Formats: sequence, C-alpha cells, structure tokens
Amino acid sequence: MYDTCGRLDVLVNGAGLSPLYMDLSEVSERLFDKVIDVNLKGPFCVIAAAGPRMAAAGRGSIVNISSIEAVRPGRRELPYCAAKSGLNALTNASRKRGRRASGSTACCRVPSRLT
Repeated sequence: MYDTCGRLDVLVNGAGLSPLYMDLSEVSERLFDKVIDVNLKGPFCVIAAAGPRMAAAGRGSIVNISSIEAVRPGRRELPYCAAKSGLNALTNASRKRGRRASGSTACCRVPSRLT
C-alpha cells in the first residue's frame, strides 16, 4: 500500500481473539501464545513498521482497538485481558514517542462489554 500511495496516514489495529474457558488450567501455552500474538504482538509489529514512515512524513494516526477487559478483567478471559492491557501500554508509549518525533499520534478505543 505504501509503495502504491506513497504515504501512510492512518493505521487501525483492530484484530482480536478472545477464546473463553471455564478454568485457567484449560489454557494451554499454545493458546496463550496465540492470544498474545494476535492481540499484542501483531499490533506491535505493525506499529514498528508504520511508525517510522509516519514520523518521516511528520504526520499520522494510529488507532488501536482495546477492550474494557484490559481495565476490568473477567475471570474467563485472562490471556486476552493481559494482551489488551499490554496494547494499552503500547499505545501510551507510541503516543508519547510519536508526539516527540513527528507530531503523529496514537489513541486507543476501549469498547465496553455488550450486555
């Protein structure tokens, strides 16, 4: 996309994976890694690739989709809660770095639980 358009204005990290389980003992290391990879490592890698381009252009916005589970964790989504909490921290650090480096910004949308 960057090669075609020549710039990157907005990045939205919206992927999410939140498998439910009855007991924490049901969460294998493989499942834990998958949840962290999708919800935290993926956004980290994309931000690491896009951030320098936004900084070089002197503009850009990163929007990360988090979850209320990051700040009010449920008992059946602990790996997801941990990943989204990490995403919130990544967003805050990206926002601070972006402002200093180029005027680009990052924000985190935190949807609440549907009832």
